[in-house]
Amino acid sequence: LAPDRAGVVLDRDDAGARRLARRWKRAVGVAPIVVGLGGTSPRPALWATPVERRLGGQTFLLQSRAEVMPVSVTTPVQPFVRDALLAAAVGRHLGVPLDAIVRALESVGSVAGRMERIDRGQETHCFIDQPRSSHALAATFGSLRRLTAGRLVVVAEQRYAKRLGGARFSARTGRWCDDTLVVPDGILDPDPPRAALEAYARIDRLLAGLRPRDCLVVLGRGFDPAAAPGGDDGEPQLGLAALVAGWFALAEAPPPRRVA
Repeated sequence: LAPDRAGVVLDRDDAGARRLARRWKRAVGVAPIVVGLGGTSPRPALWATPVERRLGGQTFLLQSRAEVMPVSVTTPVQPFVRDALLAAAVGRHLGVPLDAIVRALESVGSVAGRMERIDRGQETHCFIDQPRSSHALAATFGSLRRLTAGRLVVVAEQRYAKRLGGARFSARTGRWCDDTLVVPDGILDPDPPRAALEAYARIDRLLAGLRPRDCLVVLGRGFDPAAAPGGDDGEPQLGLAALVAGWFALAEAPPPRRVA
C-alpha cells in the first residue's frame, strides 16, 4: 500500500490483535482496520453474520457500519468467511465499494487449494483441501462435522498425513472423521509399487460405499499436472484428486447405448 493508505487488518475476536491495534494507533496515529464475526458491541469496521450454511455452500451477511449485503458462495466452511472478511477489509481500505467486493467474492466462490469442490455428477459432496497446518485442518473438519449428516471421510496422500500429524494423523482426524485412509504418494505413478495398488483397491471400496448424506475430503495434490511437483524424472505428477475425480466420472457415466 502507498504510505498514505497504510493500514493493518486485525481480527476483533483475538485478544492479541486488540492489543496490537492499540499499539498501532499510538505509533501511527491512525486506527487499524478491524474485522470480526458477529455484530456485538463494540462494532468492528466490518463483520460477517452467518445466515445459512450447508455442504452445498453458505450465505452470510457482510456488514459495515453503513451497509449490509448478502454473500453466497460454494465453500461451506467457516474459515472461508474469515478469509472473505480480510479480503473485504483490504478492499474497503482501498476505496472499493462494498457491492463490488461482494460480486468479486461470489464470482470466486473458493480459495485455490482450500476446499475446492470435486463435482463429477456424484450425489456425495467431495472437496479437495491442502491445509498448511494442523490448526487449519482442525478448523476445516470442525466445520464439516457440524454440516455432515452422514459419514465424514478423509483420504490423504502420505506427505500430507506426515506433515499434519505424522504417525498420529489418523487418531487426530478421528476426532471428527468416521474413516481415514492414508495412501502412498506415488499411487498414480506409471509403475506403482504393490502398496499403491493395494491402496487403490481400498479407495475403490471406500468410494463405492459413499452415500448422498456423506462428505469426502481429499488431502493432496490437485487436478492440474502442470501445477503438481515433479517426480524423480522431473515430470509433473497427477494428484490424488485426479484419481478420485476420475473414479466419480466413470461411476456416474451413462451406460453405452446399444446400436441395433
